[in-house]
Amino acid sequence: MVDTYRIFDDQDSSPEVPPKVKNLVWRMCQGCLCTRVRLKDKGVQCTIECVKCDTSYEDLAHMICTCPFAMQVWAKDGVTPRFNLGLLLSC
Repeated sequence: MVDTYRIFDDQDSSPEVPPKVKNLVWRMCQGCLCTRVRLKDKGVQCTIECVKCDTSYEDLAHMICTCPFAMQVWAKDGVTPRFNLGLLLSC
């Protein structure tokens, strides 16, 4: 099993991770986030395009890392996401 809290690069130099961030990471690794692609796989009748940018599949990688809206949110909070995307997607 993948160590849920090791998906962040440079963890050894990171400060303590807040519980809500740990919960988000756990939910990402468990596949519990309701992306449009996941909803479609579960039989929900919806489009799979991202509702924010309308240009890409709304899967986990897009929703967290590549959506322009998500990137703006990260930047607004002064955070540079450095996810180990390969490890995140292999959870």
